[in-house]
Amino acid sequence: MTITIISCNSKSKIKNHSNCFIRYDSLFKLIDTTKLEIVRGTDSAAIEVLDSSSKNGERGIMRFDDNNNLRFYAFLYNDHNDASFFLTYDSVGNKTRKSISEVVQWTFYTPKDSTVKFTFLLCAFDRNYGDITIKSGKFIKEGITLFESNFTKLICANVSIPKADLDSTKKIYLTGRWQDKCTKEEQNFIDSTIAL
Repeated sequence: MTITIISCNSKSKIKNHSNCFIRYDSLFKLIDTTKLEIVRGTDSAAIEVLDSSSKNGERGIMRFDDNNNLRFYAFLYNDHNDASFFLTYDSVGNKTRKSISEVVQWTFYTPKDSTVKFTFLLCAFDRNYGDITIKSGKFIKEGITLFESNFTKLICANVSIPKADLDSTKKIYLTGRWQDKCTKEEQNFIDSTIAL
């Protein structure tokens, strides 16, 4: 059984950067397209690309214009096509990142032992990530290695925390540093959720 949680962050930043298009050709030279649904000439895009749907309906959707530039990305977190993470580009390549948090999604699992197990997803279309640390109560794990998820350009890590290490709030903090792939701007970030 999988439980999906949407995290909160007190500050959501929206920044514009010019001429930072992501090209269809360059993106899909690196990705196994056999796991994707590619539709040409839809009402909303010249090319629409969807990840294969997971059992809970989670998947990414990408829309490219006639010039093969990514104009829209959203992560759909259920089979009703609801989304809480969006990345858009206007006609000259100004990027807007809309999200309630840095983490695209937290997914908690129901283990049979005395641990809390979860996966978190980060968007690697426009950012590189490093110095990832998880803290909760007495628990701290630094230098977490991120790897490719089953979703296009989303990276992730799996974490297990002994329940005995959690404090009464059960709050989990994720900290790290991101770098914008286009502008090379760098910034520390913090995100959090509550363990179930």
